[in-house]
Amino acid sequence: MTDTAVDPAAIAADAVALAELDGGTGRERVRIDWLLRRLHDAPGRRRVDDAGNLVWTFGPPPYRLAVLVHVDDVFGEATARGVTERDGWLSGPGIGDNAIAVATAVAVAERGLIEHSPAGPTLPLVVVFTIGEEGLGGLRGARHACGELAPEAVLALEGHGIDRVFTDAVGSLRVQLTVTGPGGHSWWDRGRPSAVHELVRLLHEIIASASAERPVNVGMIDGGTGVNAIAARASVMPAKAPVSRASNFSVDNSSSNSVESGTISEMGRSGSTACRLRRISAAMLAGDPRALTSIVPAESAPCSREK
Repeated sequence: MTDTAVDPAAIAADAVALAELDGGTGRERVRIDWLLRRLHDAPGRRRVDDAGNLVWTFGPPPYRLAVLVHVDDVFGEATARGVTERDGWLSGPGIGDNAIAVATAVAVAERGLIEHSPAGPTLPLVVVFTIGEEGLGGLRGARHACGELAPEAVLALEGHGIDRVFTDAVGSLRVQLTVTGPGGHSWWDRGRPSAVHELVRLLHEIIASASAERPVNVGMIDGGTGVNAIAARASVMPAKAPVSRASNFSVDNSSSNSVESGTISEMGRSGSTACRLRRISAAMLAGDPRALTSIVPAESAPCSREK
């Protein structure tokens, strides 16, 4: 039997090197450049596409399989980068999601697939190191790759789930909910509606409507101008992530409907609050790559009428 084993130490070294580079969503280019240098002598051809993905091909299209591995992580530019090892575990920002998956894809493609492939150096395979996965990226790189390359099937590698295979699609609908009001002084203008108070009531309804199958995560919230001021503006960015099979997944207005059913406009003695719901991104990743090219674009819509 041909030995196709990869070197775990080499994978770990590549993962550490990648994780220690700044690579938050929107700042992936330094990691793409690192991969270009790392793969300089590797088989196949590499190019950076219009989205900023690194596309690694081993033959002409059509492609039977596209392996997608995102290079960005969730950490900000000010994050102190560094990976430590303790008791056989690597620990540090971005090492699990998704540096270890990137390093594994490099090792397997270099040795396990290419050097020992019965088909030789030409394979109907493309490996894409994608951008725009985390944060507000909305799978931008993955959608572009699937639309441009049109593979028959897609396999996405995630470092935290590399020992499991999922066949269900994981969809995410990310929206920004903004409430505005007249503002004012907390004492002299007492009785005016507060944008923060109204937003809290809305969030209570949204969170209460969540379920295990359709969870809601409120990840970012801001608003107000001071402790003695009635808030004139408040905003939140909850991400609603339903889990569904690819054939049944659709982007709908369920979030805005749930908001509309609540009390989202409050009359005060000197004005009212108004609410706007803006879809930031909606995306899914599944076995059928066509699903990634039919996502409803971001849009903005009122979630109540200002009275």
